[in-house]
Amino acid sequence: MCLTLPFSTLSNVIPRKYSIYEASVDEWSSILKLAHQWDFNEVKAFALRELEQLEMPALQKIILYHTHDIDRSLLRASYTALTVRDEHISIEEGMVLGLETALRLAHAREIVILSYLP
Repeated sequence: MCLTLPFSTLSNVIPRKYSIYEASVDEWSSILKLAHQWDFNEVKAFALRELEQLEMPALQKIILYHTHDIDRSLLRASYTALTVRDEHISIEEGMVLGLETALRLAHAREIVILSYLP
């Protein structure tokens, strides 16, 4: 995940606030990072709106939103995807997610699994 695009990327978005702007998940993630870092709340909201329209792996989305203090209620589908998938949360994923999030997801997985037992 590339989060180091130059300032020119962010400055290209500002005047286009109300127009359609095509960018990849990595580009919008970089814009979100810079907007969060510099407290550009309108640009942050704009980047978030654009990211919400793009497909992103659940783990990547959770990490991105946690890192940039995005409303966690927007992550329900991503949390659910990690909870109901066949594979357990790996140690590497748990380390990236952080202890609290990893444990909450593991607990939710246990509840789902137990609900299928007779």
